[in-house]
Amino acid sequence: MASFNNNNNNNRKKQSRPPGGIRARLGKPFAQRGNDDSNSVQQRSLDTIYKQALSSGKLNMSNRNMTNAPLQEFLNVASSGIEGVNFWEVIDLKHIDLSHNNIEHIIPEGVLKNFRSLETLNVQNNLFTMQSFPFDSLLSLECLRSLNVSNTRLQGPLPPSLGYCVNLVEIIASQNQITNIDCISSMTELLILNFSNNLIVTIGNLPKKLMRVDLSNNKLNEMSGSFSTLIHLENLDLSNNKISTINCSLKEIRPLRTLNLRRNQLTEIPILPSNGVLDTILFGSNQLKELNSRCISGSVNTLNILDLSGNKLRGLPHDLGMLGNLKTLDLTNNDLTGLPSSIGWIRSLDRLLLDGNAIRSIRRNILASGAEGIKKYLRSRGPKHESLRMELAQVDDNEVVDVNRQRQHLGERKIVKSFDRMFD
Repeated sequence: MASFNNNNNNNRKKQSRPPGGIRARLGKPFAQRGNDDSNSVQQRSLDTIYKQALSSGKLNMSNRNMTNAPLQEFLNVASSGIEGVNFWEVIDLKHIDLSHNNIEHIIPEGVLKNFRSLETLNVQNNLFTMQSFPFDSLLSLECLRSLNVSNTRLQGPLPPSLGYCVNLVEIIASQNQITNIDCISSMTELLILNFSNNLIVTIGNLPKKLMRVDLSNNKLNEMSGSFSTLIHLENLDLSNNKISTINCSLKEIRPLRTLNLRRNQLTEIPILPSNGVLDTILFGSNQLKELNSRCISGSVNTLNILDLSGNKLRGLPHDLGMLGNLKTLDLTNNDLTGLPSSIGWIRSLDRLLLDGNAIRSIRRNILASGAEGIKKYLRSRGPKHESLRMELAQVDDNEVVDVNRQRQHLGERKIVKSFDRMFD
């Protein structure tokens, strides 16, 4: 009889264990925490987030009005288990998003070091300072590839310790008051750099593998020679600075597609890539008085957008007419009095912006007729550029007929000559 009772007790014990492994048997770690309704709702919400993070590897706690990041709490959950997640379903945490909160400190100090598999960390729109953000803890995160600290309260130079995060591929730190980023020169794997809207005055050495650089809205006064070494660069934005001096050449940066130097103090433009893929050049709102056609000659077959607005240009070179794929030419607010006839032959040019100039050599009604009307007038004033290929040139219908007639007459003359030879 005793044996029978013992067996029944053992069976009851086995049946009372919830399924799902040791982590699931521990039950909800927050089930008995307080009776306040709002707190319990918030905790249930956190439980749901933790469950998703354990099974997806992504901890998303953005836009929760938090003043402290509950990373230690998550580690406790991960180590003790949570109902509904089996231990074999748990994967390493690779992404943490704490953006758009009111976090100033990550407590306890050093907790971030425990996330050894972390690849992306997003803490933008928080209250971190250079002193409160755990830059030193990042050294333990050897898998970290992306760091976003935009729109926090970072002021002054970046700490040297950040330079030892040599595996970073992307760093975004826009909308702060950072003054110096020299430490990034040692980040040999860095591809994407965004320090727009800061207080940076000078740029030292830059990582050679960079593909995208955004340093717009800073205090830069020169375009340093370090930009010449970025042979993998595809997009460069230095707009809204105080650049007046160019100490570099972009001639060898063949992957460059977009160059934005708007709203600076340039009186000349850098030498641009030759035989590259550059399709967008933005030089608006500078102090340019002339355009050196040699600087853009390497983009003859690729350039789509050329912005020269808001400068002091008094004339344009005939060589503009060799840009056979140009679609947009912005010349607004300059000192132009005329236009080269060669641009009228560019078939692809459908946006020709001229407001804010004193062009007296072209009647107002023609200037008001839009790009096609202006181009037609310019074609009547002069020939196409000698380098513009015929398949890229715009030809009026009557001119096409004339060309065909010329070819027909030429053919007839050849036939007559050949018959003459037969009877010589």
